[in-house]
Amino acid sequence: MEYYIYIIVFELFFVLFTAIKAKEKKRNPFIWFFLGFLFSVIALLIIFVLPYKQNHEK
Repeated sequence: MEYYIYIIVFELFFVLFTAIKAKEKKRNPFIWFFLGFLFSVIALLIIFVLPYKQNHEK
């Protein structure tokens, strides 16, 4: 029964780290929060591979 706590903590780590990394790369952290919740490690790997988002202001 206590392994559920480890799973929740593990999932929370990936969700928060994915959102923080998305914010660093100037991407929407709320969307990446939910993507991290749904896809955990896959979303984290994708956000690491994506380039920084650049502003195209004129």
